[in-house]
Amino acid sequence: SNLVDAFMTDTPKGLEEAEEAARSGDIQSVQRVAHSLKSSFASFGAKSAASRSAEIEKHASQLSAKETLRRIGHLREDFAELKEILVGLINK
Repeated sequence: SNLVDAFMTDTPKGLEEAEEAARSGDIQSVQRVAHSLKSSFASFGAKSAASRSAEIEKHASQLSAKETLRRIGHLREDFAELKEILVGLINK
């Protein structure tokens, strides 16, 4: 489906963009991308990933770059798990 294809393509780009923004101290971009990721994860029922994204969005201005990157790393793991599930469903 187009929604799945977009999720599979756009999410890794968003994660990369969030990491770049965190490294450069661009808090607004971190928050914008986290907001977008929150919606994407929520649309696939990935509640914990959506919640993690919301936490990054809400607290980005108070987090160190290292902590923000650590949290984005958790989102990468969430995405990998969800991707595996979606691929399994598609290939049935």
